Amino acid sequence: MINKTLLLYLVLVIFVVVSCTGNLDRKIELSGSNHTEMEAVLDHFKNDPNPLKYESAKFLIENMPYHYSFKGNAVDRFNELYLNTSKEALNKRTEFFNKNADSIKASMPPIYDITTMKAEELIKAIDDACDMWCNSPWHEMYDKKFFFDYVLPYRIEHEPLSDWRQTIS
Repeated sequence: MINKTLLLYLVLVIFVVVSCTGNLDRKIELSGSNHTEMEAVLDHFKNDPNPLKYESAKFLIENMPYHYSFKGNAVDRFNELYLNTSKEALNKRTEFFNKNADSIKASMPPIYDITTMKAEELIKAIDDACDMWCNSPWHEMYDKKFFFDYVLPYRIEHEPLSDWRQTIS
């Protein structure tokens, strides 16, 4: 029999994927009580002299329903799994990790960025990415798609949100 938490998680994932096919307003609706934070980001950049910042805000919010992280005890279990995976033979690591990760994922619901991220965090991420892009001597060699795919993202996978650009500057 399927665990109730797993079933709820699967229903939530299906809902998010199906719901993610609409426009910006539909994405803001998905943010629930966090909609004021998303609207604050859009308002902040609406009249910015750099139109890339407003375009970036729209792009990130439209794609936010796909991004999440985890919190709680399960995160510690994942960290332990990463360490234990390194002890496995190279050709067995992926299999070992995937086999053990499924049981951990089933016990921890995702925390979606669209429902939790604060305007201040997203504004800073957009400002930092756009400023870095515009001030780089090489940005004219690439198109906007490169910017949106490789410079703008505020996270890589499902790691906890952080101001990672500060750590590399």
